[in-house]
Amino acid sequence: MRDLLVSVLAAAVITALGLAALSAVTLAPWLVALQAADTRRRSAAGWGAAALAGSAAALAVATGLLLVGAPVVLVSLAAVVLAWAVPVGLWRAGPGARPLGAHQ
Repeated sequence: MRDLLVSVLAAAVITALGLAALSAVTLAPWLVALQAADTRRRSAAGWGAAALAGSAAALAVATGLLLVGAPVVLVSLAAVVLAWAVPVGLWRAGPGARPLGAHQ
């Protein structure tokens, strides 16, 4: 009975960690990009789309790394760095930067 309880708790913890990691790579960067767009009075749709594209690229790279047998730590680090690169880049863009989707 004790082994069953430990197994159930371990499965719950692993699932929670997996969902937290997936959230850190997908949802959180998107929300940060939307907040940055709102703060800087830019297009939330454009910044949100850019953040989602970055997250999709991060997940694709992570999947590719997993398929070639890369260590899980490397896969996780690459996914997080790539997913957060777009929102951080947008956030650091100066106030005079050209808005996404603007015509010149």
